[in-house]
Amino acid sequence: MPISLVKTKTSDGLHLSGLLSQTDSKSKLILHIHGMAGDPYTNGWYSGFHEFFPKNDFAFLSVQHRGTGIITQFVKDPDQYPCYGNALEIFEESVFDIDAWVLFAKSLGYKEIYIQAHSLAPSKVVYYMNQKSHDFIKGLVLISPADMYARPMCKRRLA
Repeated sequence: MPISLVKTKTSDGLHLSGLLSQTDSKSKLILHIHGMAGDPYTNGWYSGFHEFFPKNDFAFLSVQHRGTGIITQFVKDPDQYPCYGNALEIFEESVFDIDAWVLFAKSLGYKEIYIQAHSLAPSKVVYYMNQKSHDFIKGLVLISPADMYARPMCKRRLA
């Protein structure tokens, strides 16, 4: 099946796009959240995912979020054009973006959604799963998760 450009909108009005390779059965979908300053279009291995997963009865959806690019201009309702991207994103707002894509996939009729993420995105996905509860999310694939260093938690230097 061909790859389609798809769009969704977050609950706070941000417009996002992604690439979707569907299956005939529409039963299972892999939602891929890219890593730090990445995008859903240009990573070389995405083409392999768009080919491999549908052949194995999984749709594959790679998506934009507020961490796309270093600085990226988006459209936001009403008539706003804010800049986000890795340099400007607020980690906690990733919940809006992931949830919009999860609900988009569900609206297409997919019964089982698996969230796949790499680099910084696994931390966002784990945070998301602690904020939202959807029984149709059947699993997570966390690829090369990044360490999340929280300065306030460090009370002393290691020798």
